[in-house]
Parts: sequence; C-alpha cells; structure tokens
Amino acid sequence: ISPCLSKDGTTVYFCSDFLTGHPQIYGFNLQEETLEPITSGGYCACPSYCPRTNKLAYTKKIQGIMQLCLYDITNKKHVQLTHDASNKDECSWSPCGNYLLV
Repeated sequence: ISPCLSKDGTTVYFCSDFLTGHPQIYGFNLQEETLEPITSGGYCACPSYCPRTNKLAYTKKIQGIMQLCLYDITNKKHVQLTHDASNKDECSWSPCGNYLLV
C-alpha cells in the first residue's frame, strides 16, 4: 500500500503487513532485490518520500493515536513529529521539502 519511489529510482518504499500481520514500512531495492524493514512494531502506514531531503514521513499508532513520524534514510534515524490527541492519516511533502501537509 502507498508505494513511493526513491529519487534515484532504485528503491520502492511501501506499507505492508505480510511479515508481521501489522502494517509496517519497508524499502525494496529494485536492483539488488533486497528488502529492508524501515519500521518495527506498532502500526505504521502511509509512507511519503521526499526526494529533496531523502526522508520518509509516515504515520504510527502511538498510545492509540496515529502520529506523524519521520525517518532519515541517510542516517537511519526515526523522529516523532507530532504529539497531540488528533489522529493523522496521510501527509504530503511541499515541493521544497521543508514542509509536510497533514
């Protein structure tokens, strides 16, 4: 679900529950045919890739609320961006890569 392609066209990022039974975010390298889990645990969905920053925004259920999170593909670090009581469903990047629309 929600496939998006990396800037160089080598990796497809997507959401699937095929390994854990719960939605997770994965990256599939088309050249090497390798699968990399991006998230583990919880309920993670709706990846959105930004080619300008090489970052992946996604939603994750945290304490029963879907929050917006960010994954830096270069340094492989996750950050939770929102902490409020409103569920987030999907997001989109601005063309400059500085903003996320939720």
